[in-house]
Amino acid sequence: MAYRIGVGGASYTFMRTLTRLLADLNSDDMARYLAAKDQLVKRGQMAISALINMMLTKTEREGWRAANVLAAMTDVNTTSAFVVALKSRNPLVRQTAAQVLGEQEDKAVVPNLLDCLNDDNYIVQMWAVESLGNLGDKRAVESLATLLMQTDSPLIQHTTIKALGRIGDTVVAPLLVQFFNSTDPYVPVSAHEVYLELTDAGEEAH
Repeated sequence: MAYRIGVGGASYTFMRTLTRLLADLNSDDMARYLAAKDQLVKRGQMAISALINMMLTKTEREGWRAANVLAAMTDVNTTSAFVVALKSRNPLVRQTAAQVLGEQEDKAVVPNLLDCLNDDNYIVQMWAVESLGNLGDKRAVESLATLLMQTDSPLIQHTTIKALGRIGDTVVAPLLVQFFNSTDPYVPVSAHEVYLELTDAGEEAH
């Protein structure tokens, strides 16, 4: 039984509940895990500090699940923590961080996402590219163009082409021509679409 004695009692009860929910976050029971995630999201800022600590210090499933809860909170106060999480040893945490930073619309993180273009995990790379495209900052164009020309991955090629299209810098249009004849079913389509978008934008600008 949890006793509530004034403010201190309420605080003690909350900490016990938080400790239990954080433990349940690592449960093998999916229903238990999802219930804990839902309760932690509802607690919002009261749970953020503990979740950030778990995300940044736990390298296995606990860290990724904490990152997942923080992502679901959509709280801009987590931005700096997700920047740190880009360096996590857990690729799932890095992937989540790269994705979230693109959704928070803070262009100050562009240099951090650019560093992730060299990540040895292609899914982290993909989300860094996706987020840079979402942020729409032209500082990313040169690095994205370099990645496009160097990668052999059709997934990264397709994602990068679409990201460059969202950024909208017409200077990259000529680079896309060589992808028109790619054997991948998606790359030529995205290359044609973005090429037309950028060349049309260039003509309108003149």
